[in-house]
Amino acid sequence: AALAVAIWLFAVVLYDLALLGGLLASADGFFAKVLFPYLLVINPADAFRVFNMAAIDAAASTGLAAGGNAMPFLPQLAIISPFVWMVIALGLSTAILRRVQP
Repeated sequence: AALAVAIWLFAVVLYDLALLGGLLASADGFFAKVLFPYLLVINPADAFRVFNMAAIDAAASTGLAAGGNAMPFLPQLAIISPFVWMVIALGLSTAILRRVQP
């Protein structure tokens, strides 16, 4: 259980913290405009958040100016990221289990 918590901590919390640090450190805005949207959807939790913000029109309901619609791609494409991670996990687990001798 501790390994699962450590993986979650690294994958979600520390990754988001690193992205926020990158936003703060980028004085010219290059990171925010060019890299940040694509790095954000690499994390499936963030990709799902972006998809939901666009789906519920968060800009209108919460007052957040950007919402999911400020991405340089369609926010609906962000939902592909969790499915890609599922395919990767399924492929890795299948490859590992095929090596197990009964």
